[in-house]
Amino acid sequence: MKRWKELFAMALVAAVGCSGITASSKTAPGVSLANYRTYAWYQPPAAEMQTVGEQEVRAALARELAQKGLMPAATEPPDFLVAYHATTQQKVNVTPGGYGYGYRWGYGWSGFPDVTTYTEGTLIVDFIDPKTNQVFWRGTAQGVVEHPNNPDPQRISTAVSKLMKQYPSEMASVPRPAM
Repeated sequence: MKRWKELFAMALVAAVGCSGITASSKTAPGVSLANYRTYAWYQPPAAEMQTVGEQEVRAALARELAQKGLMPAATEPPDFLVAYHATTQQKVNVTPGGYGYGYRWGYGWSGFPDVTTYTEGTLIVDFIDPKTNQVFWRGTAQGVVEHPNNPDPQRISTAVSKLMKQYPSEMASVPRPAM
């Protein structure tokens, strides 16, 4: 139950549009990304039913991987596995007081801070080498989440696109190193 809520929330990481999303990535030291051309989806041991948000994340990832020349493994074992998950966290933003209505003096400088709460979501995508079971690339996207229970597929796609821009696009076209 918690997992689907987190994925819905993460899926809406892009709720404030592309400018509200930050993305980053890290490649494991000494890894040649040219070795990885085909992928399969990582299946956790206790696989649950996919939510609408999870389905959209997977579809958006598949589109972005295809644009980079990375394809699903047909019959041979995949070069890497794709895993993804999401988390959400409640945040509080406090800004200094300003003009507003004060209970004692009416409209003017209130001096009271403005306190707002919001939900921040994080999408994490891992590329795993199935031979070593080690993550060789991780990408993350973070942003404010609006309507965690009703994900917007376009915003999910935008978040995944921004995240996948972190993966070098020329890797699929580089000749595979000799083993």
